[in-house]
Amino acid sequence: MPRKGENIYKRKDGRWEARYVKGCTTEGKTAYGYCYGKTYREAKAKVTEAKARLVQNLPHTGGGTRRCFSSYCDEWLKINRSKVKESTYVKYLSMLDKHIKPKLGNYYVQSLSSVLIEQFSYELLSENGLSPKTVRDILTLLRSILKYVSRQLPSMPHIDIVYPKDSRKEMRVLNKDEQAIFTSYLLTDMDARKFGTLLALMTGMRIGEICALRWSDVDLSENVIHVHYTMQRIKDTSEEGQTRTKVIITEPKSETSIRDIPLTEYAAGL
Repeated sequence: MPRKGENIYKRKDGRWEARYVKGCTTEGKTAYGYCYGKTYREAKAKVTEAKARLVQNLPHTGGGTRRCFSSYCDEWLKINRSKVKESTYVKYLSMLDKHIKPKLGNYYVQSLSSVLIEQFSYELLSENGLSPKTVRDILTLLRSILKYVSRQLPSMPHIDIVYPKDSRKEMRVLNKDEQAIFTSYLLTDMDARKFGTLLALMTGMRIGEICALRWSDVDLSENVIHVHYTMQRIKDTSEEGQTRTKVIITEPKSETSIRDIPLTEYAAGL
């Protein structure tokens, strides 16, 4: 018999089972977690730990494998945080909080299927209005988490992910007359914004690379700009930051982005 106020029972197989509320299903029903022990004291210790981890938003380590997918998402993110750049971590966090966890987080991992993921992809495209490129990024992240789950649960069903195709639009390039008109406008009443735009036009540098430039990166004796850094504005994930953003200067995403850009005599003389 359970003790008063506790959901701890002795099963017919001799084990003690402790039940606790861990959330809600997608249908709005109460979802329970279960812990098991050879004795009442062991089961109670496990369920107490499970409740504490739930309050702290930590993954449950107790008995059973029926965990909601959101807990695996949080676990994967914590494990990989130190392996990626801060900007990449913030991007993963945003995709999880905005798209993956709201749609799939309350499902048990055993309930996930290829059909469910395809429906998720379709809703991102049609209902959320996201671009195929953005949806592919979300699905790539989802695939990495599913791989992590399959290593924890060998019985995890195989899931096929179909990535949406992106119809590439041809890039429009300014003709010589348009370039001349645009350059004339930028040179009139020059300010920092116009100068940055003109520098991008003449060198092909990205806006983040231009914003991160330092005087030490510009060698006018050799007419070369050394690109070593990029500037980004990202969400501040610290407890103090909460909903604020912050500016960071880091190395570019790929090694090929670290490069030297030669300047024409005209550009160097601006």
